[in-house]
Amino acid sequence: MPKKKLTQRFINSINKPEKTVSYYDTKTKGLILRVTKKGTKTFSYRYYEDGKNKRFTIGRYPKFSLKDARNEVQRIKTGRLDGKDPQLERKQKRTAMKFNVLVKEYKKKHLRTLRDSTKAEYERILDHELLPELGGYVADQINKKHIVRILDHKAYDENSATMANRIRAVLSSIFTFAEKQSIVDNNPVSKTDVYKSKPKQSNGFYETEDIKELWNYFSDLDEPMGELLKILLLTGQRKTETASMKWTDIRRNVWTIPADLAKNGEPHEVPLGNIAKGIIDNLKSYSGDSQYVFLSPRKDDKPLTSTKNVAQRIRKNTAVTDFKVHNLRRTVITHMAKLGIARTIVGKVVNHKQASGDDLVTAIYDKHSYIDEKKQAIQEWEKQLYIMLTGDSLSLMVMGEGRRKVIGGLYY
Repeated sequence: MPKKKLTQRFINSINKPEKTVSYYDTKTKGLILRVTKKGTKTFSYRYYEDGKNKRFTIGRYPKFSLKDARNEVQRIKTGRLDGKDPQLERKQKRTAMKFNVLVKEYKKKHLRTLRDSTKAEYERILDHELLPELGGYVADQINKKHIVRILDHKAYDENSATMANRIRAVLSSIFTFAEKQSIVDNNPVSKTDVYKSKPKQSNGFYETEDIKELWNYFSDLDEPMGELLKILLLTGQRKTETASMKWTDIRRNVWTIPADLAKNGEPHEVPLGNIAKGIIDNLKSYSGDSQYVFLSPRKDDKPLTSTKNVAQRIRKNTAVTDFKVHNLRRTVITHMAKLGIARTIVGKVVNHKQASGDDLVTAIYDKHSYIDEKKQAIQEWEKQLYIMLTGDSLSLMVMGEGRRKVIGGLYY
């Protein structure tokens, strides 16, 4: 069996081998990645117990990330120093843990990591929607039938597809947590469908509820696709220009789109707010030595190109059934206008002559960079987006420039 320092890029590059192959990770001793002929990728841990070679299945990729797998190996190794057998430990958890106990573990270990507004909503759903229905069941015995009964009642009997989807999201989060804790084998919520609200006429941009749902979905996507979509929503720039962003294009919190890439053939300066800068900085460990910020996981030193597949998944798996990547740009333009930002400044931010009101004469003679005005507009939009996503304006206002904190996937 080959030895290999496992990386996310390498794992993503493996398709369907001619025969099942196992890779031994050279970074974390005992960690193995097994890839079947069908392309199924599973992490496991190999160890010796009483002179016997044993293998402990950790979970499938990408539900279990490489980081999750390495953390689980370290946890098992620590437990074995205390004489714990991971196989026996898993068996005991599955036969003993009821859903109400799982919820307590989930609240203690996971819920506290969420932003306050999300935490409060999750606790309400857990305490009033789920525990009365599922509290007495053994967690590993809850199946699709139990879940659909709860969700169908909310969606059809109470005519609330949106709330049914929120309950479904909380349940999925709980079972993902349980799967990573070796309490259940799989997430039964993954076998259920998202509930679709009555079709609404698309107006080309998204309001608060859709923005919140999209942002949460972006957060669950693999790097760097989710980050790309977030930056599009934060800056309002064109997809191709953004996906081709290079590290050398960013200087002093200003991203410059080169003339040969910009649609109008002229360099375009885009100030980066705190949220955008935090997201981009967080990609440095992912892109490594590559020149591209949004590095393709499948092509060496090439940027992301297509968003077609992810857009289809978003339309299928969220209530935003009319999702289009270009609508993120329209959303920025629309909400900046709602904030009272002058049409000229909005146009300058997104590098769109019609949106700015420029005519031929203005375009020729107006050489003002508008960098300060664009920076202020971006900051105002980031503040508004932050409030939309968290419902919290106070903590945003007290954060000083240069201080950065992670709050529910937002960087301040």
